[in-house]
Amino acid sequence: MIKTLIADDESIIRQGLETFCTYDSEIEVISTACNGREAIELAQKHQPDVVLMDVVMPEMDGIEATSIIKKELPATRVLILTGAIKRETLIRALKAKADGFILKNIDQVELCHTIKTTTTGLFVTSPEVVLYLSNPVKSGGVLKNLTQREVEVLRFLANGKANKEIAYALGLSEGTIKTHISIILSKIGMQSRTQAAIYASENGLI
Repeated sequence: MIKTLIADDESIIRQGLETFCTYDSEIEVISTACNGREAIELAQKHQPDVVLMDVVMPEMDGIEATSIIKKELPATRVLILTGAIKRETLIRALKAKADGFILKNIDQVELCHTIKTTTTGLFVTSPEVVLYLSNPVKSGGVLKNLTQREVEVLRFLANGKANKEIAYALGLSEGTIKTHISIILSKIGMQSRTQAAIYASENGLI
């Protein structure tokens, strides 16, 4: 069973998400929270596999709560759940080490599939977010800590290129590319290639 915690300040949303989850025998909602602080307390108590985390909540917002949960319970997957896509929110979610970003208009089948997928270690996001990111806005100075070579590697990575393809294009070894990617992830504060690709899109590299 995938132990799931739902955090949202609107009771109707919490109930709706919980109902969706009950349709799947592999998912168990172990508790619900109405604010970020309560979400942290319940996560510490129950150690869920997945947390569905709303963004705007009283006492403590969902992204701040996500950051704390990921530090204390790194194995717990946290999916940011929101009614609207905002660049600032997406970037904050990535920096908080969120494991996915989904919209509240998600249907039951997609929600359950997303919960199951994130437990495999993959970063998940709604199709609408991908479409939104296809029209990036440049953000001056955000990538200033990267060398020119690292920016080149990040651009290839963001375009879905494998290490072997990047190495061939730049005339480098695969080992060197792996090293560059590790350094890039460390510098931009991301944990996966997918997160780095979204970050690159946000900063106008693709």
